[in-house]
Amino acid sequence: MHLALDARFWGLEHTGLGRYTMQLITHLLQQDTDTNYSLIIHPSKTEEIKQLITHRIGTQLYTSPARAYTAAEQWQVAKLVHQINPQLLHVPHFNIPVFSSTPLITTIHDLITLESKGVAATTLPQWQYQFKWQVHKQTIKHAVNKSRAIITPSIYTKGKLLEYFQLDSQKIHITYEAPDKLYFKKSSNPSLKLPPAPYFVYTGNAYPHKNFERLAQALKYLQTDLAQRAHLAIVCGRGVFQQRIQQLTDKYQLQAQIIFYQTISNQQLRLLYQNAIGFITPSLLEGFGLPALEAMAAQTLVLSSDASCLPEIYQQHAIYFDPYSIDSIATTMQRALIIPQETRQELITDAYRHAQTFSWQKMAEQTHQIYQQILQ
Repeated sequence: MHLALDARFWGLEHTGLGRYTMQLITHLLQQDTDTNYSLIIHPSKTEEIKQLITHRIGTQLYTSPARAYTAAEQWQVAKLVHQINPQLLHVPHFNIPVFSSTPLITTIHDLITLESKGVAATTLPQWQYQFKWQVHKQTIKHAVNKSRAIITPSIYTKGKLLEYFQLDSQKIHITYEAPDKLYFKKSSNPSLKLPPAPYFVYTGNAYPHKNFERLAQALKYLQTDLAQRAHLAIVCGRGVFQQRIQQLTDKYQLQAQIIFYQTISNQQLRLLYQNAIGFITPSLLEGFGLPALEAMAAQTLVLSSDASCLPEIYQQHAIYFDPYSIDSIATTMQRALIIPQETRQELITDAYRHAQTFSWQKMAEQTHQIYQQILQ
């Protein structure tokens, strides 16, 4: 069997999509010694990925510097796929090579691009955003219609695909993602100045679907209701989204309660989780919700929105709230602050075991089975 994978999103700088690409390819190459894999990668990743395939016969690397969602991507990747001539092409995102005739599998992680729209959901000028939104919509439609199989990370995302597009449900396969193994380990105390206790952790950006403003309002409400001030550690990359969070911090006068972290390692993030009173995700829309599973693996109490896929993934192992209700968010945070230690530890232990049921190895095995089904 000869497969090509578009691995240009390899790297943690591509956040969840990058982690998925790295874990899928790493575990496929470890498990499957019979398949010849051709990987299309960004030139900057050549040396890193070469180390992965040093002793791997039959794996070839092809480079393309083309940026995602560009015209250059379309002709460069299609040309490479034609040159590689695989039996099957797997693209881990909806940016498929439209003009390639190779049988295709696409991973659709979520439909947030379609579900959450508006000026607040972009850093682009409105006219440019509207054009890009329409292009994304048509590209996703073309990807799902052209694919022999579609992989999604949740039943929720599968349901949304069936809602938006006329598809055969049997064409859509669910493969759950997983926390990195390092989150299950005890912290080796990497250098990181922790916030004053007690503190909650929020990771993410300020896209509207992340619902950060209601979280900020709940934190403000919490400060007036408790003698002890709770803090919020925010892990967010630099740029316009951090600026938006900073603006909301100023708006609600939370400068003394919110602590920003920008570029931190996974080991430092684990330390932040392990010393927190809780991890909180107020999101309105997610395709899977990996950060809270990582927090569970780090033995941190998880407070979660009850929206989208989150109850499916976390099941009974999170404390849920209504993400549209500031009062519900604040009440749940207050509960986390006063919950008896025995009850807290029981929730944390059960959630840790739940996180252990997710496996990147299992995800790769299931993906390989889909490859085989398509090529039978």
